[in-house]
Amino acid sequence: MFDVAGTLAGASEDAWQWLGWNVVLNGQITRLPAETYGPLPPLRPSAQEVSP
Repeated sequence: MFDVAGTLAGASEDAWQWLGWNVVLNGQITRLPAETYGPLPPLRPSAQEVSP
């Protein structure tokens, strides 16, 4: 979940599989794990609830 500024505000426990950082290393685009710059923030309890 991203806030209005585009900052990652929270992620589910399995989000690491889908999120990451694209960087250029040695002239090639490389995907780094989402946790490269620190742990992903957890979702707030209200964001995890699914309405019927």
